[in-house]
Amino acid sequence: MNYLPGQFIKAHVDDVCEEHNDLPAVIRMIGETDSMVCEIIPMCQACYDAAKQYQLEHPDGEDYDCDICHESHPCKPSRDPEEGLNGPIYWICKSCRKKIRKSAKELRDEEDEYYRLKDERDHREAEDEFYRNQ
Repeated sequence: MNYLPGQFIKAHVDDVCEEHNDLPAVIRMIGETDSMVCEIIPMCQACYDAAKQYQLEHPDGEDYDCDICHESHPCKPSRDPEEGLNGPIYWICKSCRKKIRKSAKELRDEEDEYYRLKDERDHREAEDEFYRNQ
């Protein structure tokens, strides 16, 4: 599963709210998640509004011990870009998420430069080969 806790996804037509069984669900929220399955919480409009309000009031997440720096900070569920979309979920503070994104960007930039130079080298070699055979 490539969902993260707190994400919202479309509700099914026949879903009912988990909190208010007599109301139809307008949306579903992702709960606990691992690499294989995720908890899906159907929500009525009132529950959805409350969940969105909570997320607006806590934009940096909830207080946890960050899985990277091991200090107590507001943390959000995140995945390590090197482990892919289905990798384990870590609770990571804003500062560590920023460092991870920066590191991932630097790695992508290095790879882009490597492949740009490789493409230029391959092009020159192909061009040289073409002219040698003329």
